[in-house]
Amino acid sequence: KDVSASSREPYMTETEVEGELVYEYEVLVGQKFIGQVGGLGFSQDNDGIYTNGDKDIGTSSYSNIQIYNLPDVIVSLDGADLAVPNFQHSYESTNQDNRPFGKVPNLVDVSADGRTLTLNGNIWRYFPLAEPIDADSLGDFVVSFDYTPIEFGQHHAICFEDNERIGDHDDPSRNLLDPKRCMMLNDNEDVSNEIYIYGFQPQLKETHRYAISLGSVFNRFDEWKNLVVIQDNDDDKSVGKMTISNIRVVTDLKSCLKDKDFTFEFDAANDCTMDNFLAKVGDLMDLHSSDCAGQDDPLLEMLAFYGLKTEV
Repeated sequence: KDVSASSREPYMTETEVEGELVYEYEVLVGQKFIGQVGGLGFSQDNDGIYTNGDKDIGTSSYSNIQIYNLPDVIVSLDGADLAVPNFQHSYESTNQDNRPFGKVPNLVDVSADGRTLTLNGNIWRYFPLAEPIDADSLGDFVVSFDYTPIEFGQHHAICFEDNERIGDHDDPSRNLLDPKRCMMLNDNEDVSNEIYIYGFQPQLKETHRYAISLGSVFNRFDEWKNLVVIQDNDDDKSVGKMTISNIRVVTDLKSCLKDKDFTFEFDAANDCTMDNFLAKVGDLMDLHSSDCAGQDDPLLEMLAFYGLKTEV
């Protein structure tokens, strides 16, 4: 697949080095064709139109060629790693999303270990699961993740989707097959709550860990097909930065401390913070490691212990 002529602009950075123009390309070739890569080709065309018929004129060089795969998104599913292929598509519409996104900086940046997603600028993007997971297998599933807004856009959200468009479960006649699937993380433009699940909204650069029983919230849900991240900013599409990390899905959340007797003591009233309380819960889970095997998240333990649907 060539990236020459008018098609090259979205993928190219032009600089001048010692009087010579240097073009640096980053191209997501895997989204331009399907099949095996059989070879690496080069071309330098000169029909003589601009060189008085001399086709021997023309010199170019290529260097630092790298071919690599982008890291998958890693979601913990009942304690095991679920690899979601890093094959990004525009969610809702190409008009909402920053397009084209063939150049790597326009992509959702996935960390090398696959556990942190960083969004820069206006991005509406979904990652299809390798295999959809049906609602019966997910049960009354709980999702949890860490979210940090680094630079506010107009709104920020995450979705656990069965389709590719945002919906409205309050009005089935308007969008019968596309109900509410997205959690609003920060709303700075008063978006209608008809199409989002609302919860806690952290301050700028504040990290918050969410936990919510989506299985008890979702309406007309058949399967989980796509992981979606949204950072909307229409006025200046370069504005906005956020991270989402440590995404977990638990299909059968149970408390391992429900039948245990315990008390927590703090040195002073102002020491009884959420972080300190959860640290005490974590220590208690370590103490009962045989009963809490495979469970290492105190926040999820408290959700199960008290039968809560959300973390706040």
